[in-house]
Amino acid sequence: MQTLAYLVYLAVQWKFAVIGALVVGIATWSFLSAQLFGRKKGGPGCVAILAGLALILLFAFFGNGLANRLVHDHGVPGEAIATDTFATGHIYNEQRVYGFNVLIRTGGGRVVRTSFRTDSFNVHPSRNQTRYPGPGARFNVRYLPDHPDAFVIIADDDSEWARSLRCGDLLQEVARAAQAANFAPGDAAFARARDEAVAAARAAGCIPG
Repeated sequence: MQTLAYLVYLAVQWKFAVIGALVVGIATWSFLSAQLFGRKKGGPGCVAILAGLALILLFAFFGNGLANRLVHDHGVPGEAIATDTFATGHIYNEQRVYGFNVLIRTGGGRVVRTSFRTDSFNVHPSRNQTRYPGPGARFNVRYLPDHPDAFVIIADDDSEWARSLRCGDLLQEVARAAQAANFAPGDAAFARARDEAVAAARAAGCIPG
């Protein structure tokens, strides 16, 4: 399963090249099938083309999630730190793509140099908005033992970076609740929501107790 996980991970990291290759393959098969089978509706060529288009859509929408799940489930834990960033020259969703150089300390104490990019989406569990650890941040990963360059960043444990994410979310909730309570000081529901938000942040260690 490690090999399968690694192949899926690589395919996702090179997803645009993979999708381009699939499109070329579908176009080539469309031409060849027309020559071999004619343009019969529902023929084997048409079925293969529809299957290829379905594969492209599935890969585009679910490829990252599948790769992250496979690496997480078949990987082993390690510690990591982001050392610095680098420009890639690429654009994704009208945003510049940056890379992060990373050091991973494996379970055996070996240090592996690798990297990830802001279009890798290799954070587990996934969220609507993917956030990455910046330079100097320490975080935990799960990596494939035979391929430590294939890894996912763990965002829901007790690492320094994961705690900062959690506290950031909790403190934002405190700020929102406090603004509502200050705007309507006589509203008991707003006051209760503020107190609950403060209590949650304090319980997580984000506010001094």
